[in-house]
Amino acid sequence: MSSIGNGPEGLGEAVDAFYSALLAMFGGDAAPMKAAWWHDDDVSYMGPGGDHRIGWDEVASEWDRQARLDLGGEVTPKRHHLMVGEDLAVFTCVETGANLIDGRPAPVSIRASTVLRRRDGIWKVVAHQSDRLDHVAITS
Repeated sequence: MSSIGNGPEGLGEAVDAFYSALLAMFGGDAAPMKAAWWHDDDVSYMGPGGDHRIGWDEVASEWDRQARLDLGGEVTPKRHHLMVGEDLAVFTCVETGANLIDGRPAPVSIRASTVLRRRDGIWKVVAHQSDRLDHVAITS
C-alpha cells in the first residue's frame, strides 16, 4: 500500500519505488533507482549539490556516482503533496533523515519535486529536483 494516498493505479507504488530505490542507492546499489526511471532523452535530475543532468545517459551516470558514495542512512518524504494530470504527475515533499558521513549521522532536510510519466499504464520518474533546507527545521 502506498504512503502517498489516493491517485491513479500504480502511481503511489511508483513513488514508493523511487524512495525505496533511493535507500538502496544510499547502500551502494544504483540498479533499483535506474529501474524507477524512464530511460528517455528528456529526463532530468537536479540535485541538492547544484548538479544538473539531462538525458538518461547523464542521469544514469549520476546515480552510479552517488551509489559509489555509499552514504548509508535514510530519508523519508514528509509534508507531501501529489498533483495528477492525465499522463504526468508531480510529487512534492520534504525529505528528512540522515546520511552517514565519515561514519557519523549527518542530518538531511531537502525540498524535493519528482515528476512521473505514465506510459502504457506504467508510472516512472522523468525528473527529480531537490534543494537543501539547511536553515529550516522540519518537524512534521
